[in-house]
Formats: sequence, C-alpha cells, structure tokens
Amino acid sequence: MKKILPALVFGIACGALLAQPGQRGYLSTGLSYQSWTIENTDDPIEQTAGPLVAAFPVSKRFMVHFSNLPAASQFGGTKLSGLSDTWIKTTYVFPSGHFMLHFGLGAPTGKTGLTDSEFYLSQMLAENLFQFRLPIYGQGLSVKWGAAAALPLSPKTVLGFGVHTVSKNAYHPLENDEIEFRSGGETSVFTGLDVKLGSMSKWSIDVLYTVYGKDRLNGESVYASGAKLSVSSRLNAALGKSALSFSLRFRQRGKSEYWTGTSMELEEKNSNGDQTEMDVDWQIVRWPRGALSLLGAGRFYSNNQYRLGKANVAGGGVGLTLRLSTKTSFSAAVRSYSGALQWTDDNIQVKGLDAAGVLTFEL
Repeated sequence: MKKILPALVFGIACGALLAQPGQRGYLSTGLSYQSWTIENTDDPIEQTAGPLVAAFPVSKRFMVHFSNLPAASQFGGTKLSGLSDTWIKTTYVFPSGHFMLHFGLGAPTGKTGLTDSEFYLSQMLAENLFQFRLPIYGQGLSVKWGAAAALPLSPKTVLGFGVHTVSKNAYHPLENDEIEFRSGGETSVFTGLDVKLGSMSKWSIDVLYTVYGKDRLNGESVYASGAKLSVSSRLNAALGKSALSFSLRFRQRGKSEYWTGTSMELEEKNSNGDQTEMDVDWQIVRWPRGALSLLGAGRFYSNNQYRLGKANVAGGGVGLTLRLSTKTSFSAAVRSYSGALQWTDDNIQVKGLDAAGVLTFEL
C-alpha cells in the first residue's frame, strides 16, 4: 500500500518552467494491455487500462490538469476493475519564467473496500518490476503541493531544483470497514541539470530524495518506509537521419520501520534492494509526420540484505508516432519482456507483454 502514483513532479515542473506563455491545452486518451506470466502459475496477471488526461490553460501562465486511469485487472478467477483516484493538478509559472508553484488534489474516486482476493491481486499489481499502469486503484483523499525553480547557468545549461509534499487521508482498504488505513505522507527535494549538446541533442540528470511518514492502521503506527534516493539520466541525440533516446534510472531505499507488537523498530537488515532500469528508443525511420522506433528496456534489481528480491528482466519491441493533423497525434508501442526472479535459491522465470496506443488532441 506504500506505493503511490509515479513521482513525475520534477518532470512536470521543468516542463512548465521551460514552456512558453500561451501554451495549448490538450486531451489524451488511449488503451493499453499488460500481461505477466510467472513460472509454475497457470494464469497470467493481466491489466487493460484506458488513460484519460486533459490540460486546460486558464491563462498564459496558469494550467489545470485532470487525469484518471480506469483499468480492469485479472489473475485467475479474481477480477478487479474500476476507476483510479482522480487527480486535479494546477501549475502557475511566474512572469520571469524561472519559478513555478503547483498544487494537486487526488479525489477518492478509486475503488477501495476490496475483498481478500482483490487485495491479494492489488499487491501483485503494485510490484515494481511489473510496472502496471495502475498499481493501486484507490488511496483516499490526497493533497500534493510544491514549488520549483529553473535557473539558466549558461545559454546551454539550466539548473532546476524544488520541493513537494504529499499528504493522504484515511480510507478503508478492505471490505471490512472496521479496518481504517492512512498512508504516511511524504516530502521530496529534487534537483536537476539540463545541458544542450547541439541543435538537436540534450542531456539531463535528475536527483530526487524522498522521506516518508508513518503508515497508520486504526490510528496506530504500523510501518514507515525507508528514505528513497532516485537518480535518473536521459540523453536525446540526433544521429544523422535517425534519433536516439536513452534513459537510465537508479533507486535506493533505506531501512524501514515495522510495528513489532509493542513498538516501532528499525529492521536489522535492509529489506530494500537497489533497482536499476533503462529504456532505449531508437527512431530508425523518420518522416515529416511520423517515426518508426526500435525499443529496448532492462530492469535489474539486486538482492536486499536478506538475499531476496533479485531480478533481471530485459525486453524490446517497436514504436510508432504519427501526426494525423495539425492538432491530432497518435503513438503506439509493443514490447515483450523475459527474465527471472530469484526467490531464496530458486530462479523463477517471468515473461511480459506491454501494448499501448495513445491519441492526443490539442485544444
């Protein structure tokens, strides 16, 4: 239950700060299918999702974003479907173009009150390795706010930094409404550097450090996740008539605290292993209204101090982007994955499939 929406605040902040006044709104929707098969299980874990995202410029510097991710998930005879929590986010960029404030409200429209089998399925969906688009359906009312700044260091280099916090209200995760859960809040500080390498090339690096509050069950503290350090880097480069995008992400989390029955205590060994992920998008064919890409991906997780959690998964596929009209674009991608998880002394084979298409309308 600790896992929340992906941490994209730094990207949103930099995008808003670098955007010029008068930016257009848009409406985006699509359909995706994800499936993971685990060795020695008869049925795959499946999810079909249809994202709905909209952005409306209230003024030249004030933007409002809406998003929801309805999804239907299944494992064996267990099904879980419905809306996600609905996020309403606002961003305001000051006249200088170097400073931004943002505020978000997560309305509790996502499904809660799960049965035992639905809750078990939701735990599988929240596994980092699988990266399902909707890992958690509902988490109660949430509030997010923060600020970011972007300072040009030179004509080709921009430094960004900021802070954001997330707080959550209590909700009933299980159909037994006597159980009330409140996820601990979180506070993050982040910084990043964007470097223009040429007319069509850029390199960036972002660092995010997040501290988590205590999760509470019926008002009592039961868990506190260790602080998380995330470092990501991205290179976009033009290669003659083709283009390459390469991203690398690293996550490291400290020791967590658990309720022992009498008090909260720090675990003796770190149950969180390091996680490294990479993605490659090589546009091998480009034309004025689109591009065809070869895609690659890898997820490499190391064992924690209990010698559990190791995973090595790699995959690839093809992607397509099309400009259908002056205000309409379409993108699609299909990827397959294969690898293994290590559980004690056993290697468990896993296979995954990810197919998605997104249609975007500029307003």
